[in-house]
Amino acid sequence: MATPLDGSRGPSEHFTWAEAAARPDPAKARESLIYLRGHANLWPAAVRLGEVAEVIRSLVGRPVRVTCGLRPPPIEGALTSQHQAGQAWDLQVDGLTPRALLKIIRTAADQGAFPHPLRQVIAESMHGTAADLDLPMGVGSGRWVHVAVLGVDGEPWGHLSRLPWALSWDPPSADRQYVPA
Repeated sequence: MATPLDGSRGPSEHFTWAEAAARPDPAKARESLIYLRGHANLWPAAVRLGEVAEVIRSLVGRPVRVTCGLRPPPIEGALTSQHQAGQAWDLQVDGLTPRALLKIIRTAADQGAFPHPLRQVIAESMHGTAADLDLPMGVGSGRWVHVAVLGVDGEPWGHLSRLPWALSWDPPSADRQYVPA
């Protein structure tokens, strides 16, 4: 298996180890990549995510950008999110809406197109209404699709989410909303 230490290959053909550790803030991205390099237990999940993202890339016929990959936990071993376990990436496809990308992924999953089971897929927006999920994604749009693989071999999150297909947005004066897709 390619590792974050070899400097030449990523977890899959079109995705690099730096993307597996991508963060919107470049300093946090460097911190995530250093963390990933030192935690070989996270590499298999990154490989699975890369393979899933390759299928998504082939389905949409254009590049897929990782906007957020690994987020190191604030306290070593205290995992509170799939991103901290290296099992989730937030993805964007320029010009597609989050809702449309979720539908493409769900249809493909229903047809058995993915090499690994998905735990959760959420069309997300950092904006205030569900209607924002029908606007196109792009750099700085504040819209993405969260894709998480199922944990295996003792990894955390080894069961399907209570809400495996969801829509999410962030109203300005209320808690983040999550509804079934």
